[in-house]
Amino acid sequence: MSEHDHRPGTAALGGRQQMQRPLVKIGDIVNAEQDDYQRGTRPHLTPGDGDLHMRVTYLPRDAAVWGGDWLPMRGVEMPPGGPAQPEMPFVVHRRALPGYVPPRRSVPPAYKERNSGA
Repeated sequence: MSEHDHRPGTAALGGRQQMQRPLVKIGDIVNAEQDDYQRGTRPHLTPGDGDLHMRVTYLPRDAAVWGGDWLPMRGVEMPPGGPAQPEMPFVVHRRALPGYVPPRRSVPPAYKERNSGA
């Protein structure tokens, strides 16, 4: 499988272009808890077993603009204190990816009491 070159996208912000970090790039290290990844490909997925430490080796072409919660990729698992494992497919939740930024919660504007001058 070939690697794809993914460049960060841009987003308009107040008339300016702002660079956005991609969720993940080839060569990134992904550290995921067992509930944030699965091994294999759809429909043959196996739930995660312990924490995952993986170097990303392949991403689909649309990874830079991925909008779903789960992203398919390939990688080399690097267990702490053990040898690197053969490359294999994974599906990883976006919250475990290095470029993930949690959405900001909107805060309602402060309520201002009106003084009714008596």
